[in-house]
Amino acid sequence: MTGKTMITSIQMLIAESRKMIKGKVNMSLSEEEMKCLLSYYNSLEKPEIVLCNSFDKHSNLLHWREKWYVVYDRHFSQLLKDLNRIFFFEENEIDAYKIIAQIYAEELFLKGKFVKSGQFINSFFKKDKKKYCMNPEFEEVLKIQEAFIISHELAHWFYFRIQEKEKVSRALDMHYEKCRGYFDEVEREKTVQAADDKIIKLVFHYFKVNPGIQEESYCDISAITFLLAHFKVLSNLNSIEAASAAFLALYAMQLTGFIKYSVNAYYTDHLEKEIDTEVMDLEIMLRVIIFLKYLEEYFDRFEKEQADEYKRNQTVWMYKSHNLFKDKLNYVGDLLFSSDDTESNKEYDIFSREWEDEYRKIEKILSGQ
Repeated sequence: MTGKTMITSIQMLIAESRKMIKGKVNMSLSEEEMKCLLSYYNSLEKPEIVLCNSFDKHSNLLHWREKWYVVYDRHFSQLLKDLNRIFFFEENEIDAYKIIAQIYAEELFLKGKFVKSGQFINSFFKKDKKKYCMNPEFEEVLKIQEAFIISHELAHWFYFRIQEKEKVSRALDMHYEKCRGYFDEVEREKTVQAADDKIIKLVFHYFKVNPGIQEESYCDISAITFLLAHFKVLSNLNSIEAASAAFLALYAMQLTGFIKYSVNAYYTDHLEKEIDTEVMDLEIMLRVIIFLKYLEEYFDRFEKEQADEYKRNQTVWMYKSHNLFKDKLNYVGDLLFSSDDTESNKEYDIFSREWEDEYRKIEKILSGQ
């Protein structure tokens, strides 16, 4: 590589592409449980699961030097711990503002917008921020969520990267028909109003013409299928508890994706500040509908004694995700996009001496060091 040192390891490659956080990187899942995840996919060559800890947060599938890797970002687990406290244990709903503000602050930090990132930290964080202790139930929920995210990435690898094209096509056709059945079922429900009916048709049309969202939705279903087959090996939770943990992991993945998209869009176009978030809202709605409808079918077919309980829980999950997170997401986003940020719109060299102290200060606060 001209002018650069040759990257000799996957960890070095990841470190060069992400803003890493110092500290030990570990997971709730054990090595044996990791092997269980990989054993679900019938292939001689399996990807290596690599851990990192960065402000980027997202996990992804990576192909490098003729080999596949699933990169799991442990920083996302910390985010899930905080969301779990609010969603499942309702410890402090007001902390939802802080969590969402922190995600925004991290994305601003990654964009080099230190002034605005610092403003968010000063507005939402205090030095006496309460520390919460984990308990065994927390750990069981987190373990399922980590398994769901890794399984989602493994599904990207198995169904869309290594299988023969004709096999992938058949798998997609089956999934497409199943998804269409879900939407047809929703449309037939007597409770659907005219406006809702139009939304459902709009969402389904978007699914039909968007291969990317088809793939994401398929991987969501593949991941929850694995969990429901193996959750008794992975944790002591029952099937509904495992499903609820996976639902929040899916919602959190989309929540962070929505914030990343919003920040990137806002600071990419300096002339037009209108952010088109309708597409992201549409994708969140679509993936959630397909995911929950799949679970409904699963409980109706395989765990009928719990089907009614699942349907009651499904309504609660939707209500909680909207009231605990969506409303606060809009509130914090409005603060960001409506305030005067002439100063924070400037571009700064992330390694310049002028901003090095500010960079380190914000990095230290965000990482909780």
